[in-house]
Amino acid sequence: MTSVDKALVGQYGVYHVASLLCWKGYNAVPTSRNTKAVDLIVHNPRNDKSVGIQVKTLRQQRKRDPSKDGYAIINVIPEKMNEVKDKFSNPFVFVYIPTGEKPNPRCFIVPKEDVFKLCKEQWERYVRESKHRESTNEIAKRRQVLGIRVKELESYENKWDQLGLE
Repeated sequence: MTSVDKALVGQYGVYHVASLLCWKGYNAVPTSRNTKAVDLIVHNPRNDKSVGIQVKTLRQQRKRDPSKDGYAIINVIPEKMNEVKDKFSNPFVFVYIPTGEKPNPRCFIVPKEDVFKLCKEQWERYVRESKHRESTNEIAKRRQVLGIRVKELESYENKWDQLGLE
């Protein structure tokens, strides 16, 4: 597997999603790199609906069990998690690139509310299933990276209607 800069992997994901959406008849325009929480602006010319999309791209990390690969979504103090709920202002498209010469990326389209819910569930599972030397309350006071595993996204694969453009 060739090593590719993370920024290029992210850019690949944005343009891959844009091309798929254009093929479906939408206008999809990437934003500039410093636009917060919006990577693509998509417009449906048939009904004049538009939406901003956050794209997260991940290249396969684990050869044996790629379903355990995961996306880092937000760095937050878990006990203040409900305060960041509003930071999820747009739907997400998660692009997963399997290894191989000609990768066949998978796209998972997740509404913003579900992204927050999945992150919260991941945190709760971490607390429940991991062995900690400290109390859960102490761990909840420290900043944690919350994420979503690929296997948790499978029900969202190719669900383009989740963008709300129709």
